[in-house]
This record gives sequence, C-alpha cells and structure tokens, in this order.
Amino acid sequence: MIRFSNNQKDLFEFVTEPIYKRVNNPEIEKIREVIESSNLMDEFYRVLIEDKTVMTDFGRPSKYVDVIIKLLILRRLYRWSYRDTEMMGNDRITVRKFLGLKDEAAPDHTVLSRWNKRIPERIFKELNRLLVAYAKEKKVTSGRRMRTDTTVVEGNIHHPTDSSLLEDSVRKLGVLAKKAKELGLATGERVRDYSRSAKRRVLHIVKYARKRSEAHIYMFQKHYQELVQITKRAVSNAKRIYKEIVQRSDDIVLEPLKQAYERYIPRIERVMDQTKRRVFHGEKVPANEKLISIHEEHLYPIRKGKKAKPVEFGQMCKVQESEGGVITDWECYPTQPSDSRLFIPAIEKHTEIFEKPPYLASGDRGFWSQENESSAYGHGVRRVCIPKRGKKSKARTAHEKQRWFKQGMRFRTGSEATISILKRRYEMGRCQDRGQEGMENWVALSCIARNLWTIAHAIP
Repeated sequence: MIRFSNNQKDLFEFVTEPIYKRVNNPEIEKIREVIESSNLMDEFYRVLIEDKTVMTDFGRPSKYVDVIIKLLILRRLYRWSYRDTEMMGNDRITVRKFLGLKDEAAPDHTVLSRWNKRIPERIFKELNRLLVAYAKEKKVTSGRRMRTDTTVVEGNIHHPTDSSLLEDSVRKLGVLAKKAKELGLATGERVRDYSRSAKRRVLHIVKYARKRSEAHIYMFQKHYQELVQITKRAVSNAKRIYKEIVQRSDDIVLEPLKQAYERYIPRIERVMDQTKRRVFHGEKVPANEKLISIHEEHLYPIRKGKKAKPVEFGQMCKVQESEGGVITDWECYPTQPSDSRLFIPAIEKHTEIFEKPPYLASGDRGFWSQENESSAYGHGVRRVCIPKRGKKSKARTAHEKQRWFKQGMRFRTGSEATISILKRRYEMGRCQDRGQEGMENWVALSCIARNLWTIAHAIP
C-alpha cells in the first residue's frame, strides 16, 4: 500500500522545528520552494494514483513517496550513490529539512533503487511539464525561442568485441548452471563451467589479433573456432537444463531461472551468429543487427564524428530547450534516427507545451533539410536557424550572414553547454541503470534535476 506523505504532527516536531529554523542550505531551500510553489509533489501523487501499474491498495505500507522522489532528485543533483543518499537523509539536518522528515529514518537504499525502476518515464515527463509551466508563470521562459540537439548516453558496458561477448556468454551460462545445481536440477549429470577455457582462448585471440602473417591469422581463426565451440557446448548444457525446468513448470522457485534462460539463450546464439559472419566469412554486420552486450540488448553502436570517441555504445537522446535554459522535452531512441527527422516533431512538441509555435527554432547542421525549413515555416515558426550542409549558393550564404540568423546560431550553441552540464554534473553521460526503462529514467531524472536548479536560481 502506497503512502504519499506524513502530515500528522507529533511531539518530536516541537523539538525539530527550532533546529530546522536555525540551519539553512540556500541551494536546497530554493529547490524546496520551487517544489512547494509548483505543487510538484501533489501532481506527482495524483498521476501516481491514476497509474494502476504502480499504485496498489494492499500489502504493508510503503515509505512516503514524496520523500523517495525528493531523495532521487537530490541523488542526481549531488551525484550520490544510493547508499550515500540514504546516509545523507539520515545524517544531514538540511537534507532532512528538505525531505520533511521528523523522527523517522530515511528510506533504505534498496527502496530507492526499486522505486527508481518502478516509476515510469511518463510520470517524470508529467512532472517536467509542471516545472515548465511554473517557469513560464515566473517568467523564466516564455517559449519564444527553441533549440534542440542530440547526444549519446552511453551504457555501463565494456568495449564490445566478438571474443569478449563470447566469454561473457560462457561466464553467464556458468553462473546460471551453478544456480541450477543448487536448486536440484541436472543432478548426477556433468554440467561443466567453461569459463576458464573461454578465458584462455580470449587471451590467445588478443595475442594474435594485431599480427598479419599467414601463420598468425591461422592461429587467430583457430582460437576463435575453439571459443565458438566452447560457447556452443555451454549453450547445449543450458538448453538441457531449461528443458528440465519446463517439465517442472509447477515449481514457482524455478521461474526466475527459467526467465533468465529464456532471456540469455537467444542473445548468446545471436552473438555466435554475428561472430561467424564477421570473423569467418568476412561479412560486415550492419549496426542495427549487432548485439554489443548480452545484458543490455537495447544499446547500439553510434558514430558522432568525435576524434576522442569514434564509436560510442549507448542510445541516442534528444534534448530540447526554450530560452532561459529550461529543458522542455527529452527523448531516448531504441534505434538511431537521423537528426533531420527529429526537428519537426520537436517543434510540434514545443507547440503542445506552450500552446503556440516558437518564434525562432534552431539546431545544428545535422537537422537541416529543405523540407524541414519549409515545414517549420508552415508550422508557424517565423525564423528557422539551421546552417545548410554541403556547398552553399551565394543566396544561401547571404541568408546565413543576416544578423538575426547569427543571433539564432549563438542561441543554438547554448544547447552544447546544456548537454555538457547534464553529462558532467548530472551524470547523464553514462547510464548506471539497466534496461530500456532504466535508460529513460536516468535521462529523465538528469533533466528534472537540471530544471529544478535552473528555475530555483533564476527566481530572485
């Protein structure tokens, strides 16, 4: 059963109230004022009640949800871990004042982790809509100008190679086989853990990978073949154990193990297939067909033309803002889209939020197309600031040298600063949560924390 907040007064409050009046953290106090003035928590509770996938009317009472969401925001503001967040909620008096805690303890770090996965992204977007409306009311932004840009949010994985993915597969199947043995499956049968054999082959592959003589190429492919065979034997063992689990379908204890095998066996077979295509047949596997992690299937390789990072492994994310540095919307894409296809939807989203199109809309040259410019003017935008790609005519060069166009491009460069701050201060650069939902919530909390800080410091 979900509980929202604790408004009941108690005797201990008469002790804490004088202490709370003496202590003060200006930054946290400003953010608390924004949260209370914008009715953010009340709206959060309303949306939560309407969401039947989150809300339950049975079971033991939960920790207070307003405390949990405030802690999740603080965690992103100050780059704390879950354990550090719990500790600060218990030890730091300014944090307890912000949370409204009295004599009770802060939620455990495991509770914060579970709620972070439990709250869907649409609820965070609803909260951000309220923040943007509050910023408009306080004249922090008016929605007159819009800028948008894309960036890569990396996944928390190692650099993927075919050999390392095969080794990860063998190691994971070894862990699952050990759990199966502990649960009484495959008793009396030889279920071998091939992790050491796979690791040895990977070390040999690394040894011969950069050498180009015929003998070394032969040894390189030979060890790859052995590694694929080892993985195939591990998968064969896994399928045998899975069949035994299916036969005992009435045993609820085995359900998590069954789901793990159903999740990992197809992924590992896909890794073996792409290894054969790349290493033995010399085929170039398209990026949309590559699997770069057996644990994070939603990630994909992205080339953004950076010299320091030619290829990044994660998801493409769009961040759009209005003037005042207020983030109005964000989006994570399960497949990599072209930037030029995102410009018109960004204008439509801006129009939906502010109930009017922006006077000026800007983006980098990746968003340019003749169709985008014409369509933007058709949506009611008066000035479109996107530099054209490729060779420019004299008329186009003169158009881009106009004063309003240059001012619009200076406004656009602010999106680069926003993305940099989101990555450096609000940890958006590398997602530590798992799954597509974890990626979406990671980006959402970074943007909400940034908006709270921006609005709190813009209001006198």
